[in-house]
Amino acid sequence: MWDWLFGIWSALMTTMAIVGHSPQEHVESPPHYPSPLGGCVGGDDKWADSYERAREFVSQMTLLEKVNLTSGIGWKQGKCVGNTGDVPRLDFAGICLQDGPLGVRFSDLVTGFPAGITAGATFNKDLIYQRGAAIAQEFRGKGVDVVLGPSTGPMGAKALGGRNWEGFGSDPYLQGIAGALTVEGIQEQGVMANAKHFIANEQEHFRQLVEWRDDYGYRDLKGQVSSNLDDRALHEIYAWPFADMIHSGVSSLMCSYNKVNNSLACQNSYLMNKIAKEELGFEGFIVSDWFGQQSGVASVLAGLDMGMPGNDRENPGFMSANLTAMVMNGTVPEWRLNDMAMRIMAAYYYVGLDETRKQVGGPNFNSWSKDTLGSVPEGSPIEVVNDHVDVQTKFSRDTAYKVSLEAIALLKNINNTLPFSAEHQIQRISVLGLGAAASPLGPNCPDSQACSEGVMASGWGSGTAEFPFLKIPVEEISRKALEQGKSVNWNFETTITAEYDETVTHSDVNIVFALANAGEGSRIVHGNYGDRNNASLWHNADSLIKHAATRNSNNIVVINSPGPVNVEQWIEHPNVTAVLFTPPGGQYTGQTIADVLFGDHNPSGRLPFTIARDDDDFVPIVRNVPKDGLPQDNFDESIYIDYRFFDQFNKTPRFEFGYGLSYSQWRFSNLEIINLNELLEPQEPYPYPDGYSTDQPTKALPAAGGPGGNPALFQEIYQIKAQLTNLGPYQGSYVAQLYIGYPQFSEYPTPPKQLRGFEKTYLLPEHSDIVTFNLRWKDFAGGVPIGGVLVSKDGKILGKGHNQRIQKDSATLHGEIDTLENAGRLPGSAYKGATMYTTLSPCDMCTGACVMYGVGRVVMGENRTFVGGEAYLKQRGIEVVNLNNEECYQLMQEFIKQKPSEWNEDIGVE
Repeated sequence: MWDWLFGIWSALMTTMAIVGHSPQEHVESPPHYPSPLGGCVGGDDKWADSYERAREFVSQMTLLEKVNLTSGIGWKQGKCVGNTGDVPRLDFAGICLQDGPLGVRFSDLVTGFPAGITAGATFNKDLIYQRGAAIAQEFRGKGVDVVLGPSTGPMGAKALGGRNWEGFGSDPYLQGIAGALTVEGIQEQGVMANAKHFIANEQEHFRQLVEWRDDYGYRDLKGQVSSNLDDRALHEIYAWPFADMIHSGVSSLMCSYNKVNNSLACQNSYLMNKIAKEELGFEGFIVSDWFGQQSGVASVLAGLDMGMPGNDRENPGFMSANLTAMVMNGTVPEWRLNDMAMRIMAAYYYVGLDETRKQVGGPNFNSWSKDTLGSVPEGSPIEVVNDHVDVQTKFSRDTAYKVSLEAIALLKNINNTLPFSAEHQIQRISVLGLGAAASPLGPNCPDSQACSEGVMASGWGSGTAEFPFLKIPVEEISRKALEQGKSVNWNFETTITAEYDETVTHSDVNIVFALANAGEGSRIVHGNYGDRNNASLWHNADSLIKHAATRNSNNIVVINSPGPVNVEQWIEHPNVTAVLFTPPGGQYTGQTIADVLFGDHNPSGRLPFTIARDDDDFVPIVRNVPKDGLPQDNFDESIYIDYRFFDQFNKTPRFEFGYGLSYSQWRFSNLEIINLNELLEPQEPYPYPDGYSTDQPTKALPAAGGPGGNPALFQEIYQIKAQLTNLGPYQGSYVAQLYIGYPQFSEYPTPPKQLRGFEKTYLLPEHSDIVTFNLRWKDFAGGVPIGGVLVSKDGKILGKGHNQRIQKDSATLHGEIDTLENAGRLPGSAYKGATMYTTLSPCDMCTGACVMYGVGRVVMGENRTFVGGEAYLKQRGIEVVNLNNEECYQLMQEFIKQKPSEWNEDIGVE
């Protein structure tokens, strides 16, 4: 189901060659209606019970009350960043939705947690879960209903993307596991999680029309950027983590600002109706990103369930009174409004919010002011709007510290420069670079951390929270140095002055802090419009490092960045003896860096992205507006993002994904692979009763059988074990990573290797333990590589599909049938001049379908593997073309060799 089946590409390539255009010229997202009803997926008794309760509640609601539940009341019209309307008759207060993925935004007395990318860099599943739980406990204590996180979109396909740091890393498996664990941690605290941004939201440039046209002066811009991607990239990369989170029961999704294949994500029926609600079996509700809804009827019919935040003076709302009118005049059927309300209330009951509210009550803070007294909304009577509830706990503080600590990656360590110790022949330490210092603006920059004049503990934008305090590197290093009887000097200048030269020359070791930063496109920092302008270090750090290296033989660089940076100017210099990388570490940033430098902790972080040698190896940000005013972001890299690209095209990175050194030496041994679901053949045929058949008696539901997709995808089928030994000399943790390479099908390859497991293990020196990886069907997902494409007379793709009998447990979904199904209901004239491109000669069933709909021509890749109903097609006046393509033939032969049982089950003959 998840590996886009290879035959479709054979058909697509043939199609493009015949009709004579590239895929980008006619990129469009196909429609998919109607919106699937919630509560019909099955496979999760908890969802079923929640829908029963939701049905009882919604059945009592009037039309206007349902509209209230699905509509934001307006920007700054309630205490939270997002608020739905109340239903006072049923004693139901509106739902409070609040940023963000690393802590409670716009509130005091909360923890400033490390970012998502930092949690990903720990590669520690238990710690990722604990972070989600700790964050949710603070949201719950503030009276919030919906945590607007985690973020697994952007995926991080673009190294310079502004909001990559909110997610967990540039790999779908890592994002999926981390996202699912975070969802579980959040929702087990009795509040709802919100998985965002759905989907392919990979850059900040041109994400919103008004923001970039009116605020930033791009007057020629006429629409949001369109992320144009193929279906294989959609399934294998961008939808993968959302499937994992849906499988874990995430209660809500947030659709993104951008277009996907030239259809706005928040009114894209293919993404919301087909992918999320049907194929992935999503049972919760979909909410728009703030002001991301750009239509009324179109968005609602496409699957949007809640519009946020509602009206303000500059942005019209499309729900509220407008939604009432849509239902009253019949343009939106009432069953659709009922489903919207049902999905919201089912999610509400699913996480136990009814019980949480009894214990906590509503929001006890005001997002728009820290004053105790005020009026919300503005102009209403003055009352207490901020209770200043302190939600910080030992658990939240300990978790924030551990995540920051375990994320730090050691990239270079010549001659055991690190760690420092009392026995080290080092007495004079110089700390350099603006990244080691406190910002003159204090721990919290105005306007959502949008500054970079000191230590970088967070990116900027709506994904931030306010720090109650911030540990500063130079202060923490000084404290640790004092404990060991060492002296510390510092210089935070950003140019090479005589004073800087004096400082770096007369020290036993220099610690040079270098930073970069990024954030949301709503704010500009040092000329960076959210997305970084380049991969360079900020504040002249390269020059500072190189000068220190020419004046001193012992220099340690600490990189503090939200993503990959270019280190080529100095990384191989022999006097750069050690390098640490730390992503945004939250309120304990300085303390955890000092603890690693001085050996209180053995570094165990790993890079959750690749650092390149050449910036040209990074996928570029689309920064220019074309003549038609509609930016097109063609995902030409398809499935080859980050390390997949470097591996596929034999490019050597500076530091690969998953890289990180240790103060200890480690060894693997005794690898073992166990088949957990080995087929047990019966000793003799079972005497079934007369009339019984072993064939599947019923057709699978279109929603694929369960949350996250077919439940079988999540069944564990292999277990891999290995012995890990810490050879010493330090205690510490090691991240074992499992990569899998799939069989290659000539012209239709997969990346040489893909992450399919990670486990972090703590060991004392000279101790061993067994590391275990459990692999799911999803991790090996495939199927029968036969596909089809239906192309109109003028070259427009009407539908495309692939054989999904195995994925959907279907008796009929051959490639041609799936293609016709995905083309939707078309007028008869549309089929007459159309061409069906298919990998193989069509079987009798598919032949009959082509005849029934009057398809004008059938073009097959080859018929040596299988001969179907070609004669009948010709008899009925349908033109038949056999390309006799050798690549297609070899593809099928390799597949049959690899998976003979699947071939024989489908259309082969034993």
